[in-house]
Amino acid sequence: MSSWIKEHTSFRKYAVSDPIFPVWEIQNEYQEFPCPKCGENIFCRLTHIWKHDTNGTASPECHNNYNKKLEDLKNLLVTYSTNNIGIYEKFIDGQWKLMCENKVIGVEIK
Repeated sequence: MSSWIKEHTSFRKYAVSDPIFPVWEIQNEYQEFPCPKCGENIFCRLTHIWKHDTNGTASPECHNNYNKKLEDLKNLLVTYSTNNIGIYEKFIDGQWKLMCENKVIGVEIK
């Protein structure tokens, strides 16, 4: 049996205000498993980001985070800007948006 929690997986594509990488795809997958040391259940979020340049070539990024609470993982940053400023996803006015310093830098493409 898989420990991946499929119903919480998200995949979104964004049109981003970045002249070098104008399209980003972000996928978040979640997993629950026992800590190998204490046995308490913890959660993992695996984030894949594909930044597409103007030619459509993807530059991949992948990282993971751990937490005792699934909801806390969902609210974490997805990556950092070149200035090490946090970038995150937020549902605003019925649409997913990519945010940086409380400013919209991208909107979901359906």
